[in-house]
Amino acid sequence: MWSRLLYKFPMSLEKVRRDSIGSVFDQSEHLIQMDRFSYWTKVIVTILPTIIFGVFTVVFTLQQNDFFRKTREQDRFVADAHNKRLIFDNYIDVISNRLLSSEFRRNNSEHLLTIRAKTLTALRHLDAHYKSEIIIFLYENKLIRADVPEAERLNLDGADLTSVRFARSSNHRCVLPNLYLPGVVAFDIVFDSCRLMNSVFNEGTFNRSHFIGCSLGQTRFIDASLDNATFLDSDLDGVNFQGALLTNTKFMNAFVQNLILINTDMLGSNMNDSDIMVPATRKPNNILNTRFPNGSFSEIESKQLVTDGGAELEVCPEECLFNRNILFIFSVQLKMTFQVGAT
Repeated sequence: MWSRLLYKFPMSLEKVRRDSIGSVFDQSEHLIQMDRFSYWTKVIVTILPTIIFGVFTVVFTLQQNDFFRKTREQDRFVADAHNKRLIFDNYIDVISNRLLSSEFRRNNSEHLLTIRAKTLTALRHLDAHYKSEIIIFLYENKLIRADVPEAERLNLDGADLTSVRFARSSNHRCVLPNLYLPGVVAFDIVFDSCRLMNSVFNEGTFNRSHFIGCSLGQTRFIDASLDNATFLDSDLDGVNFQGALLTNTKFMNAFVQNLILINTDMLGSNMNDSDIMVPATRKPNNILNTRFPNGSFSEIESKQLVTDGGAELEVCPEECLFNRNILFIFSVQLKMTFQVGAT
């Protein structure tokens, strides 16, 4: 028995030792974990206010920058609007004083040239609303009317009237017959319920323009560009589209008769056959050298395709004329030689 006890005693001691060591190790590990948790807790508690303050600072700075940006944009918008108003008011004052001056002569080309320069300059710096006001001002002062002598008309060729809108309202009837605007650049211009009979828009650019409920009788669009334009509920009696570009132009519920369609390109427009070849109850259209909406061509007359403007004389008037005279004399002499030889 004692021998058995003596045999088990060392084993018991070893087990107690191992259990003690394990317990100490577990306690140490637990303490280490507790220390780590305590350490990171202190770290987080220490840096958390800094993080919160940093986030707040960033958010506040972004909001402040956005506020300042919007404020600057608003100030810039107000300043720009004020500047445009000053330009418009100054233009009206200067031109009015010039028109009322006893020295002003409507048929004086230099006087009109000065007004043209000031008008084009003002139009470049103004938006669509002020541009329409300037056009109406000039029209009412009979400077851009086709029914006054040509020498008294103000030429606004090249003027930018993009997106300008003329519409009938309680303040403006939009009665503008004989409006004279040849050569203007008028993308997206709108005429709404306006009377424009006998107006002149020759050689102008009216792409994507809209003529809504307008009276356009006898108006001239000679050599004008009307690509993707729209004529809605408008009277087109006798409109002159000679040499005009009517590609993809829309004619919607428009009264069409007596049109001049000479050298006109109508490719892609929606004008139907009954409008092109009008019935006997309406005045026929004048059609020559015209490309129809489907790509086919009307009757072709070659002498109407190119107008002889004597360009060769403008390029070299003296030399070309001299050479042509030599060729003529030489051909006459050669012809006489053949005639003599034949006899």
